[in-house]
Amino acid sequence: MNPLSVPEPDFMKDEEIVLFSDSVAKWIDEHAPPEAVQSWIANSSVPRELWTKAGEAGLMGLSMPEEEGGMGGDYRHEVVLMRQLGWKGADHFGISLHNAIVAPYIWHYGTEEQKQRWLPRLLTGELVGAIAMTEPGAGSDLQGIKTTAIKQGNQYVVNGSKTFITNGQL
Repeated sequence: MNPLSVPEPDFMKDEEIVLFSDSVAKWIDEHAPPEAVQSWIANSSVPRELWTKAGEAGLMGLSMPEEEGGMGGDYRHEVVLMRQLGWKGADHFGISLHNAIVAPYIWHYGTEEQKQRWLPRLLTGELVGAIAMTEPGAGSDLQGIKTTAIKQGNQYVVNGSKTFITNGQL
């Protein structure tokens, strides 16, 4: 099911990946049929419960280690999820950003306290990872961003504005 008619990379032919791809496709067919996706587009948001359903189905933290609460896969599993969402027109579901960017940042760079506080709930879908990089006048040019986070006592004061926050509505 490759709409670009280009050869599949060898890793996509691995039996485990093929089986996983088939199961992801079935999950999307069940939980994100075309009529639901049209509703998401009209409402500019996927339903919140889709995140917990994805967590229950094991679609959160695909490439995170099992000992951290993830699924113990690797980036190929994230690619499968992204491809299936795209092929089925359900790419409005921001799970790829959540899985492949937000959770790994916390895992790689967070303190132990931050990991314990955030990762378990991110990996079940209780929490939704979001990212805010765009600003008026800067777009997504990270060097042009003016927002600051200044530590004052035991908290940070954030000063600035964002024009788009991926998954921010959730």
